[in-house]
This record gives sequence, structure tokens and C-alpha cells, in this order.
Amino acid sequence: MMTKLLLMFLAVGLTSATIVKADKSGKSGRTAVAGEGCGDCHGLNPSTATAIQLIGISGNSMTMAPGETRAFTIEVAHTSMLAAGVNIAVKTTTTGNADAGTLIAPAGSGLKMKVNELVHSAPKTMQGGKAQFIFSFKAPATPGTYYLRATGNAVNLDDIESADDSWNFMPIVSIVVEDPTSVMDVPPVSNAIHPQPMGDASVVMLSGINDGEHDVDVIDATGAVLVHASNIIATNGQLTLPSTVATLPRGIYAITVRSSQEVRRMMFVR
Repeated sequence: MMTKLLLMFLAVGLTSATIVKADKSGKSGRTAVAGEGCGDCHGLNPSTATAIQLIGISGNSMTMAPGETRAFTIEVAHTSMLAAGVNIAVKTTTTGNADAGTLIAPAGSGLKMKVNELVHSAPKTMQGGKAQFIFSFKAPATPGTYYLRATGNAVNLDDIESADDSWNFMPIVSIVVEDPTSVMDVPPVSNAIHPQPMGDASVVMLSGINDGEHDVDVIDATGAVLVHASNIIATNGQLTLPSTVATLPRGIYAITVRSSQEVRRMMFVR
């Protein structure tokens, strides 16, 4: 009888020892497609059940100016999982470890820096099967092609590292850093952005630009991107800036308006 009890105790102990609590604070070094990804903790292979993408770009390539800072959103999606984590990196090659540029985790983004990469500070709850992570990236000063890489993990929140979770690599996005072929640096503002100073105006217009789709970034004195908007349509040389511009604290800001034809940079007063 004592022998049976001892064997049962040992069996329970061995089973319990195989259960490893999940590391909820995120891990770096997981973005190389040739690497293990999240496979050492959450199943050996990536799963197409988890989709991870960079929102707001067409294709897998984009252009930035040297030293430019821009805001981005990465989305992790799964139809049945409860939360998601992420690892984001920008490297000099598609598989290497050399970092490029500067990644920035805005306050409230759910991200943090870890070994020059971004990871989730805690699993982010899915909303409608999706979790989004907003971050900024400052391009290197040296022209060249760099690679935005990410891995997303969709989890069931059982607090255990296991193959019951589902992870995948994001398609690598090439960032071509080069001097813009057409950049207009517009001196202060009064006849471009109106009204100026902005005061309490709820609608702010930008005049004198080409018609079509534009991306808009508003940047503060520290270089942080406070407002980012994509695919804003300009008509008859007029573009309505995002409504969030009118809610910024009083101060002086830089604004970059970018299209396939031009990049315009200017200052404005809020």
C-alpha cells in the first residue's frame, strides 16, 4: 500500500513539473523567420490561424527619409484566442541581429523596449478577434534598405506555456531610407494651415497641395509622432487635417504631409 501511494505521489509530481507558467512580459529576439519564433514555448511551428500585419501600407515595402519618425500599427488577429503578444524589430538584414534606427513605444501602447526591440508589456485583450499595437520608428540617418520584422502570438490566457497558443511571423516589410525626390520645406504657416494660430478651431485646413491621397504626421519638439493618419483625400488643393490635431496642447508643432508626388514639411501653432 505504501509503495502504491509513493508511486502515485511521484507521478503527480512529475506531471506538475512539466507545467511551465507563461512569461507574460514579452520576449525579444523572436522575429527572424529562419529562427524559432515563439516555438520554444507555444508550439514548434507558426500557424496560419494567427494573422499578423502592418496596417496602412500596400505591399511589403515603404520609403522613409533619413532620420524621419513615423507612427505604425501592427495587428495580431485570431478568431478564437483571447489576447495577443508581439515582438517587433527593425534590422539591417532579413535574418540577422544588427539593429537599425530607433523603435519607440508610446505611452499607453502596451509595448516596452527590450534589447533594442519592442515587446508587449502584458498580453493585450483581443477586440473582435484583433489586437493592435501602435509604435513609432525613427529611420536611420544613413540611406539604405532596412527590414521591419515582427512575430505575433495569440493566446488563450491559461497562464501556461503550451502548444495550445498560436503564433505566426509577419511578412517582412522593407523600409527604403532615401532622400525624397520632391520635398517642400514651407516656412511658417499662415497661408498654408488655417486658421493660425489654431486657437479653439475644430476644423483645420491645409491649402496648396496636390489632390489625391496623403499621409499626415504631427510631431512634437521631442520628435514623437502625436498624430498619424493615412489616406486623407485632398480636393481642389484643400486637405482637412485629422480632428485630433485640434485637441493637442497649446504649442508649436511640425507637420509632414506625404503623397506619392511630394512631401511637405512645415511648422504650425496650436
